[in-house]
Amino acid sequence: MHVLVLARVVNRLGGAGMGFLGVRLTRDLGVPLSTTATVLAVFGLATIPSRLLGGVVATRWGPRPALVGGLVAAGVAQAVIVAGSSFGVVVLGVVLLGLAYEVVEPATQAAVATGVAPERRASQFSLLWACVALAGVGAGVVAALVTRWGVAALFAVDAATSLAAALVVAILLPALPVHRVHRPWRAALRRPVLAWAGLCTVPTTLVMVVVFMLPVVVELSGRSPSTTAWLLAVAAGSALVTQRVLGRWEARTSASATLAVGYGLFAVALAVWAVGGLPALVVGAAIEGAAGSLVVGT
Repeated sequence: MHVLVLARVVNRLGGAGMGFLGVRLTRDLGVPLSTTATVLAVFGLATIPSRLLGGVVATRWGPRPALVGGLVAAGVAQAVIVAGSSFGVVVLGVVLLGLAYEVVEPATQAAVATGVAPERRASQFSLLWACVALAGVGAGVVAALVTRWGVAALFAVDAATSLAAALVVAILLPALPVHRVHRPWRAALRRPVLAWAGLCTVPTTLVMVVVFMLPVVVELSGRSPSTTAWLLAVAAGSALVTQRVLGRWEARTSASATLAVGYGLFAVALAVWAVGGLPALVVGAAIEGAAGSLVVGT
């Protein structure tokens, strides 16, 4: 379990790059905003088969091959984004990154489920996501420092941390047993699962629009990419604090109420951002981080 935590933390420390895909296109390559939005939408679509692929690989061959494969693929894709000097090459890297981006998530959950005793899974999941959240604060600081040399440098760091995390998993994570599931698609297509997926699709889409477009908006307002990086650090710190509060609160409230509060806070964050100015950006980032923690943590 500690190897898995180490790998995810290493990967997360360089993980601020995704939010700067739009800046890489608009600032470095001069791509129009409408075209950039289309490319980012394609990235989002590519993450759907990415998560499905991660689940298939983890189910058939175990979590370790899925983790290593996903991390290596993400590192290679980000190297393409760094090296690309033309629109076509960078778009190729963006699509490849989308196809690799979510592979590690089902594998991570499978690794905890198969490698940890049932009575310890809740605490180990808490440990994992607390460490990843803390690394998210570090990722914002790293991004603030690295973006002084350009957005491409941030993707270079992200590629390096992805490959380093893959090396950690390949060398240190033991092979875990593979549990065959009879007709896993039938379990995934149950009516309650589909209902929750449909309910969360629209607000989640809005969240991803903010993730992608906030750095572009900050850039167009005349502020440097390091400003966005510090905003990401503020959001990650707020999410970490909210996780601690949620741990004490969740036993006394329903999941639906927690989700409602989370989405309500997200609406407040958008309203604060609409005010404009640096103070509003900082306050909005703190509220958005808390909202994301409530939604994802539930």
